[in-house]
Amino acid sequence: MTSWKTGMMAMALLALGELAIAAKPAVLSWQIKPNPDVFGFNVYRATSRTGPFLRVSKELVRPKSSASDSAQNTVRFEDADVESGRTYYYYVDVVRNSGLSERLTGVVAKTVD
Repeated sequence: MTSWKTGMMAMALLALGELAIAAKPAVLSWQIKPNPDVFGFNVYRATSRTGPFLRVSKELVRPKSSASDSAQNTVRFEDADVESGRTYYYYVDVVRNSGLSERLTGVVAKTVD
């Protein structure tokens, strides 16, 4: 589990890529390799490292192709429902075409500017 201070870009290695968190709104982004079995992603947030975590992505988050590298896709999620000065904890689940989901990331902390 890694924590980042206000105003710093956050990076955490994932099974499929890297997760970055920017300042307010909290913007999560990660790179993935194309995988036909991946349908999308769900993002979860809590105000405590131990939860409870609630899904904050109202719809499945889908990758957008990157013009700079066709072999990679960028996945991005903006969490605008955050308050300055508070620390939030996030994790991401990958949702397979079969409907099964599994944890993609560990818990990442972000203090919002």
